[in-house]
Amino acid sequence: MTELPENVTLDWLGRQFLAHRDDMRALRTDMDMLIRLVTRVDHTLDAVREDIRSLWSQNGDLRRRIEAFEGRQS
Repeated sequence: MTELPENVTLDWLGRQFLAHRDDMRALRTDMDMLIRLVTRVDHTLDAVREDIRSLWSQNGDLRRRIEAFEGRQS
């Protein structure tokens, strides 16, 4: 923030207000982008979690088939 002048005028207050308003708009834009990024990461994580569940399930199915096959061989 800039130093306070010796005599504060309405123009100075107006410029300060507009500067703060612009800063808030920039912050809002940054927050919107951050929310989009976090949402994208969240959806990606959900997809990875589903892939892991699928692989785990396939591994379990394969293990059961092998165990059943080995049981018939004995």
